[in-house]
Amino acid sequence: MVYGSNDPKIREDLWTALSSIQHSVTSWVLLGDFNVIRDVSEKVSFIPPDLDDILAFNTCFLNCHLDDIRGSGCEYTWTNKQDDSTRTWSKLDRALANLDWFNQFPTTYATFLPAGISDHSPVLVNVFDDPHLQSRFSFLNCWTTHPSYRTLVTQAWQLTVQGNDMFKVFGKLKNVRASLYALHKQNYSDISTRVVAAKAALMDCQVILQSCPLSQDLILKEKQLLVDYSALKQAEMSFLKQRAKVDNIKHEDCSPKYFFSRLQERKNQQIIGRIVDRHGTERIGLSYVAEGFVDYYTHLLGSTTPTSPLDATLIQQGSCVSPDDSASLIKPISLDEIKAALFSIGFDKSPGPDGFSSGFFKDSWELISSDF
Repeated sequence: MVYGSNDPKIREDLWTALSSIQHSVTSWVLLGDFNVIRDVSEKVSFIPPDLDDILAFNTCFLNCHLDDIRGSGCEYTWTNKQDDSTRTWSKLDRALANLDWFNQFPTTYATFLPAGISDHSPVLVNVFDDPHLQSRFSFLNCWTTHPSYRTLVTQAWQLTVQGNDMFKVFGKLKNVRASLYALHKQNYSDISTRVVAAKAALMDCQVILQSCPLSQDLILKEKQLLVDYSALKQAEMSFLKQRAKVDNIKHEDCSPKYFFSRLQERKNQQIIGRIVDRHGTERIGLSYVAEGFVDYYTHLLGSTTPTSPLDATLIQQGSCVSPDDSASLIKPISLDEIKAALFSIGFDKSPGPDGFSSGFFKDSWELISSDF
């Protein structure tokens, strides 16, 4: 629990204390009145914050890797409860947690309740167990750099699949997916651990080489270890940037922890732990949320609603497509048009339900184009 002083200079002691204890506790949450004013609507009068204090606030939380707990309720957590001409609203109270907490409890939610007789809003934090989301296949760009990648994809794609054209494509993709799963498990699973081990093996070899600087065997071993380490390091960079959706930053500019925190943020965004159902009732918890969705769509798709007949005059009075445009809409689609549309999609755009990104199709176009 945190209570920040009204004096910015005294509050600096709070930031210093938080920074000093950040590594003494693995998973931690901070709740309370930080007395730092941020994110206040321009339409509401507020006391301008002290710039130095804001910088200290941000620096402390950046070092502690703390983020706001997702929540709802009152947007402003403090008011002086005066008349409209002198009323002041601000967000002084926060609920924050570090990366380790979100890794353990990704479905943590904070609700800022009405203030009641106080001038501050109380905060209610709900903590749920990790839902253990089922992982699904997602094509990784780093696979394309492996020497066996092209051969594996070609062999899998050329396996015979019976059925119509679309069924054949999905069947071939399923075969490729199985081959890539095996490639990943053997060469890229737990990539960061592999990078650390490869670096350690390289450094150990270099230490031994110091005592036998002209050993041909050690020199060749060092070269191979260097190649292995560089390849794994590059694969790790590609993996982290792709999964974290970070394109505008160099890997060497940030520690892996930054990328993993972004990965965790994306994972948390997939979790819906709170909704308001069709009756206006708030549902909290994954099972209750699931029941709310089922109830909503059962009602939506399982009931009838009377509709008005179509007004034909709306169609008659509208603009008509010219004969030339009409003919262009139904003409056969060429392979060049398909290729142009596919290659206009970004290489790292999110994949479809099958898990294959546009990067896979573009990289394997010569092999798959006729089927595709």
